[in-house]
This record gives sequence, structure tokens and C-alpha cells, in this order.
Amino acid sequence: MNGLQREIIQGVLNGLTYQEIKNNYAIARNYQICYLGRYVAYHLWKLLTEVLKDAGIIDPDERVRNKNLWDSAMRVAQQRVQSESVQKSQPPVPPNCVFRSHINNPLPLSPSPSFPFSLSPVLPLSSSPSLSLPRNRW
Repeated sequence: MNGLQREIIQGVLNGLTYQEIKNNYAIARNYQICYLGRYVAYHLWKLLTEVLKDAGIIDPDERVRNKNLWDSAMRVAQQRVQSESVQKSQPPVPPNCVFRSHINNPLPLSPSPSFPFSLSPVLPLSSSPSLSLPRNRW
């Protein structure tokens, strides 16, 4: 999207006519009003219509125009908020880290050649009834 198209969108969302957009935005001053409305804006509304149809935001028989641009923009914002809330409600995907590879092959709880330090728990097993750790067999 180029600067002129952005200025047309901004002007239309602010309730300006193409004449007012031409007068208020420097980038539009060099263009005829009919060129702004009948060429630039026409192709812009056509492009936005295709994008919003492909995204499923507007109905297949609906068209984006300067009169309904605000409604279309609000639907885009509403869909974005809904999709973000769905993503937040889903549990996060755990990162793919080294520890996931040890789920089926747990780390030893005593020193070994590959682990020169002790990973045994600080508390004795009898002090925590809810904690069930395998006894050290090494």
C-alpha cells in the first residue's frame, strides 16, 4: 500500500470527502479529485474487498467502499481481538528443550561419569509423602 492509499484511508476514516482529502493531505494535492476517487480509491476498495473476502471477514457478495470502510475496519479489529483471545486461552506449547528428551530416560540421581555432580534431592524421601522418587539403585 502506498502513501496516497494510506492517506485516502485515513481521510475516509476521519469522514473527509475526496475534495477535503486533496486539500488536507500534501501527498494528494497534485492529483485531480476524479483521479483520487475514480482510480486510486476505486482500486483501493477493490483490493481491500479481495483481502477481506479471502480472510473471511466480509461476505462474498459484500464490497468495501468509502461508506462502509469504518464497519469493515471494526470487523477486522474484532476478529483480531477474538483470535488473540483464543490463542491466550489455549495452553502454551512447551519449548523444545533438552529436558524433553529425558522424559522416557530420566536422569540418574547419583553421580556418574557423565554427571560429576549429585542430583539427589536435598530432603530425605520420608519427609515429603506426596513426592514419590525412585530409590537410588547405583
